[in-house]
Amino acid sequence: MSRGCVRFADTVVAGMVLPGLAALLTLTGAASAGDVQVRYGISLAGLSLGKASLSGKLNGADYSMDVAASLTGVVGAVSKGRGAATARGGLGQGGAVLTNGFSLSATNGKDNRTIQMAAA
Repeated sequence: MSRGCVRFADTVVAGMVLPGLAALLTLTGAASAGDVQVRYGISLAGLSLGKASLSGKLNGADYSMDVAASLTGVVGAVSKGRGAATARGGLGQGGAVLTNGFSLSATNGKDNRTIQMAAA
């Protein structure tokens, strides 16, 4: 059970970064500036299971994304699952997404996982 909660947080957080970046680029245009902030509620049959937030900034060719997710309700009380991710980078020719770094951390209250990647 505990490993599943960490994977849930990993999946939710990582799964929000690329769609969030795509939304940011679509809403603001590849060569302009803009911000986007999104909050999600996750429920099943009316019971709260989790919450998540995404914020992103595009400033010229530079972007940044921050994502956070946590389990709530009874599931959250039992597992204490949560996670966060940050991505930074720029846009190349033709709108190609180029990363400068990525960081992901997730926990279920017992196990902690951190993934960090940097590019020069």
